[in-house]
Amino acid sequence: MLEISLDELEIGHKPEEYRFKGKHFSGKAKDIESGKLIWECEFLDGCKHGEEITYDEDGNVIESMNFYKNYPNGSYISRKNNEEVKSEYVLGVLFKSEKKIDGMIVFNYEIDENSSGYKLIENRKKRMGVT
Repeated sequence: MLEISLDELEIGHKPEEYRFKGKHFSGKAKDIESGKLIWECEFLDGCKHGEEITYDEDGNVIESMNFYKNYPNGSYISRKNNEEVKSEYVLGVLFKSEKKIDGMIVFNYEIDENSSGYKLIENRKKRMGVT
């Protein structure tokens, strides 16, 4: 897998289109500050596709998200200070989410099959040929 620096990653002609040396980028981009990895993301054909991870100064994961052709897809986890957010996305639609502060649930959300978000997921799956 080709790995490049975040500084080498170019934004394409359309939003969320990523390039390297003028071509759609496939591989992994990384951002390193003071010798420490602070961010990395996988790309396929110019799209975020795979995992994007952000690290704190001690190398701990503070945020991770999965993507499918630029759509948030799968798990999202964020841990900052005393807050933790865990969410699930399906092709860019927030399916469920839970936020905790000091271990106590302060927010909980989940769509049901009658919601417009659920219908959007089904339409995107059909359009993209995803099962």
